[in-house]
Amino acid sequence: MELDLLDHSSPAISERESLVQLQQRMEQETHLHIIPPVEHAFILGIYSREILIPEGTLVAGRIHKGEHLSVISLGIVQVVEENLLTKEIHKKTYMAPCRFHSPAGTKRMVYAISDTVWTTFHKYEGSPDPDGIEDVFTCPDRETWATQFLKGESS
Repeated sequence: MELDLLDHSSPAISERESLVQLQQRMEQETHLHIIPPVEHAFILGIYSREILIPEGTLVAGRIHKGEHLSVISLGIVQVVEENLLTKEIHKKTYMAPCRFHSPAGTKRMVYAISDTVWTTFHKYEGSPDPDGIEDVFTCPDRETWATQFLKGESS
């Protein structure tokens, strides 16, 4: 099964606006707002974050501050990737096993076609404590991203 994550009902709605609206709807409707389990590991200056995304789950990712490596070791996902630096939006399907580079500024909406294990790897020299680690590597929203990285430019 595939899911079209972009709203094509109105030509006035851009792909970006469609993604924003989808995430807002997910956050407002508690039955749509699912936070999958995460496993954290810290070793030799590397932090890994492994997430299990159950089949049929839609996940709204945060905006990545820096580049990192992503590995999908199990499953198939449909992904809409937006890069806030380049303003590009791409729709992709990833099937395990695969790995790919994730550039800074990347935000994703992910739909799990099957149970999926997705792991990201980040260079990290800090304390091996998962509390607050998400804020080290990601921004929660476009406004925070714009404030931190675009120095006042419109996001």
